[in-house]
Amino acid sequence: MRTWWITSAAVLTLGLVGPAWSAYGADAEATEKRGGNYTVLRAQDILGMNVRNAKGEELGDVKDLMVDLEHPARVRYAALDYGGFLGVGDKLFAVPWDAMKVRRDADDDDEVFLELDVTKESLKNAPGFDKDHWPNFADSHWADQVHKHYTVHSDRAKVDVDVKARTDKNGDANRKAAGREDRNVASATLRRASQVEGIEVKNDENEKVGNVEDIVINVDDGKVRYVALSFGGFLGIGDKFFAVPWDAVKFSYDAKNKKDCLIFNADKDRLSNAPGFDKDHWPNFGDPKWSAENAKHYDSDVDKAASRTTRRRG
Repeated sequence: MRTWWITSAAVLTLGLVGPAWSAYGADAEATEKRGGNYTVLRAQDILGMNVRNAKGEELGDVKDLMVDLEHPARVRYAALDYGGFLGVGDKLFAVPWDAMKVRRDADDDDEVFLELDVTKESLKNAPGFDKDHWPNFADSHWADQVHKHYTVHSDRAKVDVDVKARTDKNGDANRKAAGREDRNVASATLRRASQVEGIEVKNDENEKVGNVEDIVINVDDGKVRYVALSFGGFLGIGDKFFAVPWDAVKFSYDAKNKKDCLIFNADKDRLSNAPGFDKDHWPNFGDPKWSAENAKHYDSDVDKAASRTTRRRG
């Protein structure tokens, strides 16, 4: 059984689907009475998480997450496998993260699962896809259909796409067509969580300084809290990892080379004093003491990233 890191904070309600009360409502009420909890997990630990309905029946598990890496980064969808419950073989289903709620097992408060309040019949009619042919998550028409099925407001399905207006002799008609075409290429900021490991980290001088090892997510609201980075080759600090606040980095996509990267100005002196960790011993990301200690080392990076974003938008 997995151990989920839990700490005190305000409970953030997810989802707009179904009633707030369920077979696990008593457990949720107890959670609120003791001050609330939030759960902060590595993406790799969310993959494989159990999904149940409001009756406590197991529906399946999480095969992957679709994460919007634009600020503020957050999980948009979970790709679920209902094979054992529906007998639909290799078919997967993209469920809006807001359609699910985080629950803790009534018999084991350390065990976390996702609750999706749907009927078996509605699942059979859900828009699924083949595991080898994933949909275009940046397609607003597809997103609207999925959100409509799960009765979740679709405004949050909209995805920012880096589309530069193209001009030619045919004028506005071709520019509009170009925009529609570009929405179907890999310029959207949605990425599968299982594929973020290995993304290059570069500084403002475009030098490679490290790699992404994983992302860390607040499961209750789906927001990305940290990105785990390694800098061994650049800084000579061995196998040590660092949990850098997401607000301190910038996601970038090189359309020419079709390659993702994160921008982060790694500073050896500051990182040598930051609370890094061994790759085989990850910290409790939900520990408020650890979180506060970690955050103070990246305040200047967060400020720089915010200034960079302001200049880009301005």
